[in-house]
Amino acid sequence: MVLRGQDAWRRHPLLINCHRGMFPGLNYALGIFGVYLVVKYSYAAMFPPQRHSFPAGPFHFVKEGTGEVPEPVFSGNH
Repeated sequence: MVLRGQDAWRRHPLLINCHRGMFPGLNYALGIFGVYLVVKYSYAAMFPPQRHSFPAGPFHFVKEGTGEVPEPVFSGNH
């Protein structure tokens, strides 16, 4: 037949499996990232972070100039 080899290029080895090597290492990266997420959220569930709530005090900080360390200033009624 005259048109028998017309579509032979579609079965070429370089074109059949090209999607498998498109992102080398992606499977490993997704697996490692998944393990990281499991460990992170498991650790957070076992040891919840402690909430330190400090009440807003009557202090504010004043910086005199560039390069100076801010000094706490009491602005209460005491």
